[in-house]
Amino acid sequence: MKIKEITTYIILFLLFIAVRANATQLSGTYTINPSASVTTTNFHNFYSAIAFMTGGTRNDSGTNNTSPFGISGSVIFTVAAGIYSEQVNLTTTITGISPVNTIIFDGGNGNAATRIITYGGVGQTIIINNSPYLTFRNLTINETNTSSGTRGILIYGTYSGASNCCRISRCNINLATISSIGIYATAIRIDSLMIDSNIINGCNTGINISQAGVTFYQNKIISNQILNGGIVFGYQSGIQVLNNTVSANISAASSTNNGANSVIISGNKINNGTLSVSGINSSGVKGIITNNMITNSTGTSANCLSLSGNYWSVANNSMNYTAVATAYTYSPLYVSGIGISIINNLSQVKQNTNPALPLYVNSTSYIDTMDYNVFYRTDTFDHYLIYINGVYYNSGCFIGAGGFNTHSKYLNPGFVNDSNLHISIPCLVGTSLPYVTNDIDGNARYSKPSIGACEVQRLTNDIGTDKIISPSITSISTGSNSVSARFKNYGSNTVTSFNYSYQLNSNTPVTLYTTSSLNSCDTVSLIFSTPASIVSAPGTLKVYTSNPNSSTDANMLNDTIIFTFSSLTPVKLIDFTANRINENVVLNWQTASELNNDYFEIHRSVPSAQCS
Repeated sequence: MKIKEITTYIILFLLFIAVRANATQLSGTYTINPSASVTTTNFHNFYSAIAFMTGGTRNDSGTNNTSPFGISGSVIFTVAAGIYSEQVNLTTTITGISPVNTIIFDGGNGNAATRIITYGGVGQTIIINNSPYLTFRNLTINETNTSSGTRGILIYGTYSGASNCCRISRCNINLATISSIGIYATAIRIDSLMIDSNIINGCNTGINISQAGVTFYQNKIISNQILNGGIVFGYQSGIQVLNNTVSANISAASSTNNGANSVIISGNKINNGTLSVSGINSSGVKGIITNNMITNSTGTSANCLSLSGNYWSVANNSMNYTAVATAYTYSPLYVSGIGISIINNLSQVKQNTNPALPLYVNSTSYIDTMDYNVFYRTDTFDHYLIYINGVYYNSGCFIGAGGFNTHSKYLNPGFVNDSNLHISIPCLVGTSLPYVTNDIDGNARYSKPSIGACEVQRLTNDIGTDKIISPSITSISTGSNSVSARFKNYGSNTVTSFNYSYQLNSNTPVTLYTTSSLNSCDTVSLIFSTPASIVSAPGTLKVYTSNPNSSTDANMLNDTIIFTFSSLTPVKLIDFTANRINENVVLNWQTASELNNDYFEIHRSVPSAQCS
């Protein structure tokens, strides 16, 4: 071989080595920083970073990569402060990407406001297409185009699983037109998305995950704040929608679960909107709706929770309807699906001249279980409280109606205000449920949990007077009056002893000691061995507690009840019975004493569907 030919081969070989030395599959940490020099580890924009991974041509004057392209390990692009005016487009599966070898674009914790991607073209600012295992976090994403239908981020694919396991986290996403979507995921099938801790503004739909006729699996929408819009999802198995704050509706359309994958909607705050659920679950694996706070102040033809889907457990939700409804069906809690359990919920209608009802159920066949709820309605012009299967019930007779609500209550829940649905009643308790272990704020539920979305915290050693049983306004009279009262443990621990007392006017108090054992929120009724001797009216009878477990009471505000009487009952009634004999009702009563009594009048009410 000639020397000239040998020299040529050596030069070509060295050039090949030089080119191969320039080629690399990415692994490790890289930067996107327009203020630093362009290198093979720093890029001036997202386009160049993606081009370097995928074999495209950089537009920041940096050196291009050569084959083989892709990644050989996990890759993090640390994004520096700056405004990046571009569309970020990932439209192919990157070689080497996997559940272990992932790609993250990260602006750094707390830095989202200074790492800004902005795009003004028609479409979306970030496109993830056929690209799984990608994360965008701590960035601001602006879509400035005002055309209808724009999106901040679009996630989709052309085959099943093409964009699985992507995450959008701690980003600020801003849209320029209300008829747009913050994050839209739609494809043949997308599973295991995580969309969490984002702030989305300027659109009527903050997040939409759905594709008609295609079931997605195990997606999560968690702790997002949507300032102008809501959340839409459909055809989901095992989706979790948790702890989001929205200013419109959450719509669970055509959601299904398969096997053990329950759909969970929990801990969300819906401000002036509706949780609309039409998803159909299986009877063996119900969907779960718990710990949500829902207010609706403008939806005159809407609900707080509209449940037309099948097989859902609805528990420990707080609902407040302050809009002026146009019909009874527009209520805080409307049910028209089958296999529904309704337990431990607070439902209030707060509006005068309002036909809305706290509960509207079309048929008893829709309900599996309904109990331990609190229903309240400030407007009583028609005396209705709830509707079940064609019958309106009022507050006096809804208990047990239709075989439901045996332990439910008619009570003002005392929300902090119309939009803050926390309460402060310590022992407004329901029943323990295995799928509700914490409240909306993350506090652990007691064994006797609070009704509603928040768990009212209880103090240690807190005993109080719950009710004066006797004497009552209808039985108090001159002479000896038996005194009895019901006492409650308002605290978190068991009370095994306490003092209980009564004082008539300014007389010497009568104090007794009991070793009754009371668990949290349990009650006991006790009779004082010394009766109260009443001479005349007016007067006061004070009943109070002290020394729980031989300790100072942690909350003295609930210790005392004062009964003020302005007059004495001329008749002291000790027995009254009513018995039906054929078509007649025979009444018998007995008095202990009568003072200046002339005769008795008997009144009766006519039964009606409203139990008036």
